[in-house]
Amino acid sequence: MKITFELDLNGKRLTEQELRTDLKKLRQALIKAENLDGILRFEDRTPASRFELGDTLAPLIANLCFGPIAALAADETVDVEFFSCEARVRLEPAGKDVVISWEGEPPRKLPRAQLLPALVECGERYVDFVKRLHGSDPDWADEIKTLTEAAKKARSGLSAAS
Repeated sequence: MKITFELDLNGKRLTEQELRTDLKKLRQALIKAENLDGILRFEDRTPASRFELGDTLAPLIANLCFGPIAALAADETVDVEFFSCEARVRLEPAGKDVVISWEGEPPRKLPRAQLLPALVECGERYVDFVKRLHGSDPDWADEIKTLTEAAKKARSGLSAAS
């Protein structure tokens, strides 16, 4: 299973790879962007398990990639509210799987043992990106600290589940 983030910048969707290789060129436009909106792209073996969830990236990463890890590992259902709209996504453990559902879309069932690490790894890559983009900006210090702590807590939740 693979989960990646993509960022929307002035109507253009930028992949993680583009953000890594072109960050120097994109830096000023990214810094000027008020909110970094984007998507998480979920890719698994079957077409039915491939989908995207979009929102403002920092809360999406914090609330979906990091926040639910310990609860899901403990077999608890989690509802994640979106930041930019009044929608939510539900993550519900079902045996060895997690069912992901949201309004207007069919539920997706993904293997828990692969989903949880993929969520955390995607979130950690986003935190690394934010550090590269804003690491020297004191206005971002609290946001970076919050995301870093959430990543550590999620990583600990993964370790406890193993």
